Amino acid sequence: MRLKISNIMNRPFALSLLFILHSALFISHSFAQTDCKTTHKAAKKETIYGISHLYGITEEELIAANPILLEKKLKKGQELCIPYSTAERDSMRRNEEERIAAEQAAMIHPLTTVNVAVILPFALDKPKQSEEAQKMMDFYKGILLTVDSLKRAGLNLDIITLDEGPADNSKIQSVLQHTKLREAHLIIGPGRNADINPVAAFAQQHHIPLVIPFANTEGIIGGRPYVFQCNTHLSAHYPQVNKRFLARHADDNIIFVDMNDKQEAYTKQLAQALDAASVKYQRISFTEMDSKFTPMLNASQNNLILPSSPTSGSFEMLCLKLNNLNLDAGYHLQLLGSSEWQTLPQKSQKNMYKYSATYFTTFYTNTLSSRTQRFCQQFQEAYKHQQYQSYPRYGEMGHDISAFFLTALQRYGDKFFQHILQHDYNSLQMPLHFQRKDDQSGYTNTATYVIYYKPEGDIILTTF
Repeated sequence: MRLKISNIMNRPFALSLLFILHSALFISHSFAQTDCKTTHKAAKKETIYGISHLYGITEEELIAANPILLEKKLKKGQELCIPYSTAERDSMRRNEEERIAAEQAAMIHPLTTVNVAVILPFALDKPKQSEEAQKMMDFYKGILLTVDSLKRAGLNLDIITLDEGPADNSKIQSVLQHTKLREAHLIIGPGRNADINPVAAFAQQHHIPLVIPFANTEGIIGGRPYVFQCNTHLSAHYPQVNKRFLARHADDNIIFVDMNDKQEAYTKQLAQALDAASVKYQRISFTEMDSKFTPMLNASQNNLILPSSPTSGSFEMLCLKLNNLNLDAGYHLQLLGSSEWQTLPQKSQKNMYKYSATYFTTFYTNTLSSRTQRFCQQFQEAYKHQQYQSYPRYGEMGHDISAFFLTALQRYGDKFFQHILQHDYNSLQMPLHFQRKDDQSGYTNTATYVIYYKPEGDIILTTF
């Protein structure tokens, strides 16, 4: 506050007024600055020394907090500010400094510029593009669409693209000598299992997150704390799938059907989980269904049928058998399978809906999704061709993986590893959610879709 003294005031009065105002402001300011620990009302015959001794402070500290004591003697009833001692203030200062340091250490500093390196087997020197090379190019083009989208959103991105070469003549050692590779905030690749070891060693040496997009063999993340395995082996998903199954279907009438065909590893794992949880189930051979299947059904329960084989041939055989049995409409039947069911031909769709087919998978393209349709349109417009027809679609996979990690780097910056397990992204085709066994291991993707065909004609997709 600025105080203006009028010229009509005489000088002694003006000085007296200034002194009074200054004293009042000083006392008020003194109380605010010293942050009184408490106040004390002086009793009869109390002294400055006695009060100081009572509160463990020096006389000088008491007087500094109460400047009025320099001018007037202590009187009964006078209210004094009792300040913190010098030792207490030092302790408080150290605690505050430690608090600020801790907050700064925990503070997230988002990145405004991200350097990403992509190492894939493009095999550009081959005269004819192989199927593998087409998939790699689609994957890379999906990454480019993500990069373009994030750049428009304001993120500065620098992408380094490196060809690891053909299988019979790997260039990975020369690739790792690239001068800008050490500056990368993220490496996506390599595409081949044979090149993982040297790239993983490089990433660990330079503390760079390494995203391995395709390899699904076990043991990749062991002892590699900077590695993220996106396409983990299905066996890594079984515990999660079994846990969900028990939560949803423990009260169902569960029937395993032996199809005498390629055996599904998942049904074996699930039966073991059911045994461990003491959940009852039944078994029947496909060849016995004509005579023994109907008596196994229960009209008051959901009858959950699990064929032992995941093949499309087994699915068609089982559905034909169920159709021919002319079962009572009072029975509710549900077929349960795994990811191969998404490759079933169009003619199988009718049975998928009829029998409430449900399966789990680590990737799924919802062609009815507006986001998927928009991505396919953008891909077509940018590159003048559609994605290579495969399961999964590699362009969408490149988009999902790059979008997940680049948005995480942008959001968490130097705290990327502290927050990556909580990071979430709405994928087009490949859900991503990572778990970690211990501090010495890398990260494995355990996210799984459950696809449920409703008899009314809807497809429900959930993630866990």
